[in-house]
Amino acid sequence: MLRERGIALSDVLRQAIDEQFEAFQRDAGTRTISVVRSVLERYPDPPDLPPRDYDVNDRRAARAAIRRSLARTRR
Repeated sequence: MLRERGIALSDVLRQAIDEQFEAFQRDAGTRTISVVRSVLERYPDPPDLPPRDYDVNDRRAARAAIRRSLARTRR
């Protein structure tokens, strides 16, 4: 019936695989977010913690700060 309508079985399988993979990705992302939230709720920053000296949303600035921190601990 699919052949008569010009639909290849491989296309049907690819579509099913893609849909399952997308669903898996959504579930994995949701689980990751919930784990991070639970860790942050369980271990919040102390109230007297000074603000960071870099923008945490700037990956280059965060990377540089991490490298500085690692360099200090290796001495």
